[in-house]
Amino acid sequence: MARTVALGALTLAGLSGCGAGFGGSGDETPLTGRDANAQAVPFEAAWRVHLEPGGLAREEGQQLATAAYDPMSDRVWVGVADRPFLYAFRASDGHLLWQAPLDGGTSGRALFDAGQVILGTDGGKIVAFDGPTGEPRWSYAVQGAVSRQPIVADGHLYAVDGTNAIYALNRIDGTWKWQYRREPPGQFALYGESTPTVADGRVHVGFSDGLLVTLAAADGAVLWTRDLAPEQDQFEDVDAQAVRIGDRLFAASVAGGLYALAPDTGEVLWTRPIRGIVTLDAVDGELIAGLDDGRLLRIEPTEGIRRWQLQFAKHEGAPTGIETMGGLLVVTTAEGAMHIVDKRMGAPVWRFAPGSGFRAAPSAHDDGSLFVLANSGWFYAFRSPSNRAPLPTVNPLSSGWSRGAP
Repeated sequence: MARTVALGALTLAGLSGCGAGFGGSGDETPLTGRDANAQAVPFEAAWRVHLEPGGLAREEGQQLATAAYDPMSDRVWVGVADRPFLYAFRASDGHLLWQAPLDGGTSGRALFDAGQVILGTDGGKIVAFDGPTGEPRWSYAVQGAVSRQPIVADGHLYAVDGTNAIYALNRIDGTWKWQYRREPPGQFALYGESTPTVADGRVHVGFSDGLLVTLAAADGAVLWTRDLAPEQDQFEDVDAQAVRIGDRLFAASVAGGLYALAPDTGEVLWTRPIRGIVTLDAVDGELIAGLDDGRLLRIEPTEGIRRWQLQFAKHEGAPTGIETMGGLLVVTTAEGAMHIVDKRMGAPVWRFAPGSGFRAAPSAHDDGSLFVLANSGWFYAFRSPSNRAPLPTVNPLSSGWSRGAP
């Protein structure tokens, strides 16, 4: 396999100093918000690389891929929508280690598991590569684009595609175990699918027809279904990943609101008419929900009481990803910025606004490393100051691409 191509296809720029502006074409906005902070800036810029150099036809706003990271091997992997490659970088300094060909671009989140980096492609495949070398391990063809991260549990890998289907594969060699599919609704549906949630031998997954379906992890048998958008005539989608907290399962449809369910039977314990939920996560035993009108909510799970609400600027669009780092939330918005939020109080701490927004979710980690792909195609690496070693200035890779000012 011709795994390595001309490294001149990418532009790499080194960064130093907290709050330094990135500069360069398509990246004019510096790190922002420092002066308004009540506490120290939690991240410093480490490096950046442009994964979609100039001349491409795709408009900004279409980058959806999220990076996978392995601190033990000091590697981070990411793909983009319009370049048919998976890229592997040295996480500490952004050096390009290898790039492996894909059958088109990717809009999904990569997964590092058992020495392999696994991801779905826009061309309808689930593929696995050797993490250190980029050698192909296996590939499995599905019927539609795979835009969500695969999930590994109990020896299986679970992934959904754009045709309302979920697949269970062997996590090591990609052999088929079972699959389940629902007919797509006749009306319009939102882009994207629900990431599966696996717990206690059950797989919970939402579909664009408004149903949350629970399947047996061993063989895909249907255990129960629950309609989360009854009497809705459009945008019934269950796109937010279901969340398990204690003995309750939480799920939401865009039109029908938030539900607390019994995970073994699907019995509705309570429901709240919080419409427009597009992202859902568990933080310290409570729910964090992102809404399509730009709000972020923290919700107590016993009775569904709101703890706090944060409204982002209307022009920023919906939250596209929520990650936890210690006492902070890392939240990206579709047309706006990457926000750092105090998770206990819901107070803004810091923001990074390169001018193009983030439809891709961030990739945040306990060692203080943070990676995010902007709509412009710039891939950024940050570190918390306490975990950031001094980095050398990385020279641009030799090519015809121009280098932005550091």
